[in-house]
Amino acid sequence: MAREDGRFDVYCAGGLGPNPKLGVKVAEEIEPENILACIDAMIAVFTQFGNYENRAKARTRYLQDILGIDGLKAEYTKALEETMETSKKLAVEVCEIQKEAQGEISGNRVIAQKQEGLYAVSYHPVGGNLLPEKPGQLYETIRDMQDVECRLSPDGTIYIINLNAKEVE
Repeated sequence: MAREDGRFDVYCAGGLGPNPKLGVKVAEEIEPENILACIDAMIAVFTQFGNYENRAKARTRYLQDILGIDGLKAEYTKALEETMETSKKLAVEVCEIQKEAQGEISGNRVIAQKQEGLYAVSYHPVGGNLLPEKPGQLYETIRDMQDVECRLSPDGTIYIINLNAKEVE
């Protein structure tokens, strides 16, 4: 939950449905850059204590029944500390992609990136159904291109990024 000071309070293990439960406040005053660590911590707690036997009970809200509210807070705090420590060790220095810019290009599916001369191309399969042969075709197309990557969005769109104008074609 966003706070007026720009930080967050974290609630977890709540939900609606047949057995609704209010979320439990497990962390306070979290800096925005640590939100992903909070999510990783929740995943770690559920992975360790979640119910994998009964699909209807495979919900985070049931962690309150399994661990109790105080137990949930303690396990979450422990997981968050471990996650924060791991993320510090894995911090990677961001580097600029060094690639020759080759002109300007535009089109419906072409997006100019922040880096001058680099573009992304979006591809959304018709009806959201990716044909089985498409990933192989895409790989064959981009495999020899320097620093080109594919990113997936939640709606199924594939973004091919770090392309110069020639590669966009």
